Amino acid sequence: MSRPIARLLAMLLFASLLLSSGCASQSKSKSAPGAPSATAMAGAVAGASSLFNSLGGLTGVQALASAFGVNLAGNSAVAAILGGAGIESAKTGLVNSLAKASGQELAAGSVDLLGALSGKGLNPAAIEGVGKALIDAGTSRQLKPDQMASLASLWEPVGRSLLAGN
Repeated sequence: MSRPIARLLAMLLFASLLLSSGCASQSKSKSAPGAPSATAMAGAVAGASSLFNSLGGLTGVQALASAFGVNLAGNSAVAAILGGAGIESAKTGLVNSLAKASGQELAAGSVDLLGALSGKGLNPAAIEGVGKALIDAGTSRQLKPDQMASLASLWEPVGRSLLAGN
């Protein structure tokens, strides 16, 4: 698949996830408002575990996180809210989320991506910017379509939770 087509597919997937999360947060459910469903979390965990392994383990995940950090810093709206320390925390949170999903034990007090981004005052535009930074990191690392889908499935419950917190 050509790179422009893969990028278009990734952006379409990301846009559909944002739209579905917006619709889901507006509908009534038995779970807490904005809380990711058990099904969404299970899918994200399975996809993230597969992604960790398919990227070549910790080295590949760290390279993805590095590209993610560059993209976060390049988005002025996100960078203004997170600052350098927040961007580093988000990178570490991404690595931790993928490692935890693959069954790796994390050190006590380790923060995942949601924990790294929660409470930072991200507005909806900044949350969208973080999601775009993540998808763009996958594109720049030339992830395959199934890897991009796994990355999007990791972000979807995080983005939805952050949007619900605003």
